[in-house]
Amino acid sequence: MERGVAHKLQKEEFKVAVINPKRARDFAKASGRLAKTDKIDAEVLAHFGEALQPSPKPLASESQVALSDLVNRRSQLVEMLTSCSRTKERLAERVKKVEKGVEVKKQQNNGNHSYTSPDPSLYIARFDADLLSTR
Repeated sequence: MERGVAHKLQKEEFKVAVINPKRARDFAKASGRLAKTDKIDAEVLAHFGEALQPSPKPLASESQVALSDLVNRRSQLVEMLTSCSRTKERLAERVKKVEKGVEVKKQQNNGNHSYTSPDPSLYIARFDADLLSTR
């Protein structure tokens, strides 16, 4: 949002300096103006500008902004893909456990073994619970 406002102001030939909000907040603390209202913020920013005179810097062109947005979006998509791959790996491991439980149950039913092994439905119930807890 501030990028759009700064661009519009610069197009109207206003001198614009975009500053780090933390720097402005630290200046407010140092000035003893800790209250947080629009009026006080405006006064602190005006005092900040007068005292420190931050130099206006040309903002990125529209093509630079578009490229930056694309790079940021690509980074987000790579992060999402990585997260999905990890989830897929975890789910594959859980599916193997369920399949193992089903196989054990099939062997019990076919061979009429006298021993008892875990019921596959327990694996499935746990698998469902794990799915719900997976992000």
